[in-house]
Amino acid sequence: MPSCAMCGLRDPEQHADYEPDVPLDNLPAWAELNAHECALRERLGTVKLIRSLRRNDDGTVEAIPGDEPSDLRKITSTYEGSCGKKYHLHPNLVNKDDGTVELCRACHRAVQENHPLPPPLSIAAGVDFGSYLKLRLPELSELEQMLLSDIRMYKLLLKVAVLPDPKAPKRMQLRGHLIAFEHSGVDVTTRTLREQRAWVKNAFDVAFVGPDGTSGRRRVGGSNTLSVPGI
Repeated sequence: MPSCAMCGLRDPEQHADYEPDVPLDNLPAWAELNAHECALRERLGTVKLIRSLRRNDDGTVEAIPGDEPSDLRKITSTYEGSCGKKYHLHPNLVNKDDGTVELCRACHRAVQENHPLPPPLSIAAGVDFGSYLKLRLPELSELEQMLLSDIRMYKLLLKVAVLPDPKAPKRMQLRGHLIAFEHSGVDVTTRTLREQRAWVKNAFDVAFVGPDGTSGRRRVGGSNTLSVPGI
């Protein structure tokens, strides 16, 4: 599948024009990490990420770190060449055998015409979402994904078959649609429980009944201390 090493644009239908075999030595200066960018990347360093949580017998929760530290620098989309240079490229899209890359039409035009600024959708322009998969994190359950996600994704995929003539070969196509909604489940649940708590405080009375038949009443959430004889 044609894929641009600078911006990550892929063309599964192979309709667009991609320029293969562009040498790394022909890339402009902005395609290479400068000293400041290298320093920022090195500051990420390595950390021991929490792999799991464990509840102890005394009720406390203990964080269990991973066995090996995770290198946060690997999250960034950076290719390190054999000569020590670092490039704003997707590492998996670089041909390491001959040191070349494949570029889309927009990125190749910027390289060929030696534009002073990188393409607006390229990694060099700051469009780098990184890859958390390089940290080898444990797979999350569906519930954990829902709690961490900011959106809810819904998708619909239909298989459409056209049969104009029983003797003619049938034609089939796949049609799909995706839509995302902002995920506010956690906030809604918290707000709902808070409202229910306020409702409970105003809707119930607590009755104190002593062993000798004496009794007193106090509203839930009241501020006055109730003293009932015989209790």
